[in-house]
Amino acid sequence: MTATKQAPQAPQAPKVEPKAERPKLTKEQRAALRRPNFVRLANARGNKALSAITALSKLANPGAYDYTEADVAALFGPLIEALKNAEGAFSARVKTTTKEAVSFVK
Repeated sequence: MTATKQAPQAPQAPKVEPKAERPKLTKEQRAALRRPNFVRLANARGNKALSAITALSKLANPGAYDYTEADVAALFGPLIEALKNAEGAFSARVKTTTKEAVSFVK
């Protein structure tokens, strides 16, 4: 009896279950979630940005790194500009009400 060679079969993609649909929210429900969502995301993203900036400050060690004033300007110039742009995006839309404050953990 001779064995016939079969061509290797391509691996089958795993079956993906469809995502459960999110419940439809009313306009009032969406409005009620805006502030908590902002606070949650602002805290997470702000803390992440602060961590990244803290990591940059570790590059200032002259015993471990060699850099020039031009390097520092090239590093921080775009960051400062991006920060000003981000702040400017908020300044036109700031609401002056007393609500839960966003706080960052260092």
